[in-house]
Amino acid sequence: MKQTLTVRVEEDIKTHIENLANQYSITSSEYLRGIIEQHLIDNDLIEEQDDFVDVHELEEIVIFVDSWHKDIKDQLPKLTLWLFITKYSHNYCSLDILSNIKNYLENAVKSTIITPQLRFEFVKVLNNINIVIHEQGNLQNLQFTQAGNMYSLDYHLLFTAVYNLIDNNYAG
Repeated sequence: MKQTLTVRVEEDIKTHIENLANQYSITSSEYLRGIIEQHLIDNDLIEEQDDFVDVHELEEIVIFVDSWHKDIKDQLPKLTLWLFITKYSHNYCSLDILSNIKNYLENAVKSTIITPQLRFEFVKVLNNINIVIHEQGNLQNLQFTQAGNMYSLDYHLLFTAVYNLIDNNYAG
């Protein structure tokens, strides 16, 4: 018989757990139950039971999210700086650089720790970069830096969202 156990966590941790659980179409309770039971089994504190979520199936997504979360101090500020520099100069827009930025953006849009608004801005830039790469580096089509088109990056939103994310997660 299952009993109730209430655990209080910070809002950002709760949101992170809910996002991970949603990716597997399970409840956050099922997700946490699986993690706790797997921990107890791995440490020989209980015997394996058949009625819980196999945490090993979830490891890939947890590792990806955790690695992006750890790398955010490194990747997100660099990405933001590049986006601002590119607004004023295309001197740092070779195909190699665009390919690296594309990888950063692909990681960023998969991340659960950025806001939906920032994710949308990154998707616009990613789509524009994909077009430029497909056209073998025609920088005339690098439109996210220009106002008034469907790829235009909202630089104010970018700055505000990144500042808030870094301030909230890494203050102190």
